[in-house]
Amino acid sequence: MLRNDSVTATRSLHIDNLDGSYKAFLYLSDAYRPEDGPYAYVPGSHRRLDLLKREARLNSLKGRPETNSYAFEGREISFPVERGAVIISCQSGVHRGMPQQEGASRTVLVGTYRV
Repeated sequence: MLRNDSVTATRSLHIDNLDGSYKAFLYLSDAYRPEDGPYAYVPGSHRRLDLLKREARLNSLKGRPETNSYAFEGREISFPVERGAVIISCQSGVHRGMPQQEGASRTVLVGTYRV
C-alpha cells in the first residue's frame, strides 16, 4: 500500500522499464481533484520504444536519469478517480503522479505484473 501526504514535488514524466510490465492501482481514497495528485499517462507512449530507447541513451550522455522522459512533456492526461477505482497501466509508457496540494493525501494499493 502506498500513502502520499502533501507530496508537492513529484517525479517528472518517466518510464519504469522497457519490459512491458504493468501496474494496477486500486484507489483506497479519492484522487479526482487536481490538488489530490491524480495519476497521469501519455497515451500510446508504450508503443514508442524506439524513441524511449534513444531518449534513455541521450539522458545517459547528459548525466540525467535514463528513465526520465522529456520528449513527451505536455502530452500527459491525468486520470481523476474516486475511491474504489482501478487504473491498470503499462509501465513502459510515460507516466507520473501529479503533484498534490499541501494537506492533500491519497492511498493506493499497487500491484506489479509481468507478462
